Amino acid sequence: MSAHEPQTMQEQVRGLGVCMFCLFIVVPIVAFVIIALSWGMTIPDRSQPTFSQPTAETREVSATGSSAGPVNGHALFIAHCASCHGDSGDGNGTRQLDRPARSFLAGGFSFGDTEVSITRVVRSGIGGTPMLGFVKTLSSRQIKAIVKHVRSLLPERVATNDADSIMHVGDTPVVVRGKLPEIYLGMGNIPRGMVIGNPDGMSLMYRVDDVRFLGTRQGAFVKRTDWEGRGGTKLDLQGRLIHLVPDVPVFEAHGAPLAAQLEGTDVSGERGVVRYSVGHARIRESGGAATQGPLAGYQRSLEVRNGSGVQLRLPAWRKGGLEQLGGNGAWTWWQEPAFDGRMHFVGVRGAQPLGSGLLQLPEHGTVEIVVFPDTGIDLAAEAGLPVKQAGGGLAS
Repeated sequence: MSAHEPQTMQEQVRGLGVCMFCLFIVVPIVAFVIIALSWGMTIPDRSQPTFSQPTAETREVSATGSSAGPVNGHALFIAHCASCHGDSGDGNGTRQLDRPARSFLAGGFSFGDTEVSITRVVRSGIGGTPMLGFVKTLSSRQIKAIVKHVRSLLPERVATNDADSIMHVGDTPVVVRGKLPEIYLGMGNIPRGMVIGNPDGMSLMYRVDDVRFLGTRQGAFVKRTDWEGRGGTKLDLQGRLIHLVPDVPVFEAHGAPLAAQLEGTDVSGERGVVRYSVGHARIRESGGAATQGPLAGYQRSLEVRNGSGVQLRLPAWRKGGLEQLGGNGAWTWWQEPAFDGRMHFVGVRGAQPLGSGLLQLPEHGTVEIVVFPDTGIDLAAEAGLPVKQAGGGLAS
């Protein structure tokens, strides 16, 4: 058959079938493949993470869903505060701290529970504690929302002055760290200091770079004046000063001084505890009010572990040290002149006297040091303390 001869009916049907197959089968498949490949090139690679630097605006949008809508203070509290203060604000968070976080449900803020004072804490933190400031992390609206939520957790109370920054001690001890002012002339400021306030009204002062007990106060606790600088200004110590000791090293071994390294503090009981190490020794020290008959003073308890070879020297203002009086049961007593014929009486139990106010710490045990400051000799004798008679001998 030539090229110009007409096709038979069978050939025409076969050609029409091929066209229909291409139109309805091949063409759609090719089109689908082309579209699928083109769309697939626009899908982001989920195997590689993408990062963006959050801003204050994006933080607010993520917490509220809209930069113009209300900020969810409860959600922000759960995200930033609950690990320490607990989901309910009861102070029982999941993070391990050297002292428990504050319970907002109990109220009684040491810094004041007004909107201004709580905002200061959230913004700037509390110097010398695990409480950090959020001024660089959260926006002003977010901080305001957290403060509003925290204040909603507080028990009902009588309104207080917004300017009040007096730290009060309630039913549990309070520890505050910061710069201590010059406690006595010539001492100078203590850049790294600490004050432990107990419910019995006694406050114990320490330096913490080389842990040293500095003295006691009684009555009101501390007024904090520093918020933004986190330790830049001095703590305003309140209450009545009842006894000071010189700021000198007190631990030694083989005649050489040993530094005391701070390990932490605890406020789980009725007395605050400071934990420190001296060489290989580990010590837990607490203190509080003490009485004996008509005498009033304070007592320090040192729980010692691995204390062999470590000595403690009783600090004294006199060049020759404290004057040893003798024993009274398990106690050994010393005295140091105070004012107007009175004496500071110091008693020690649990440590072996080595002479000149030097004590040998036990391997394991508790050393108790009691001090009755500015005490009349007659009153001390009435309380059963060994005292020196006018002629120089010990009274019986």
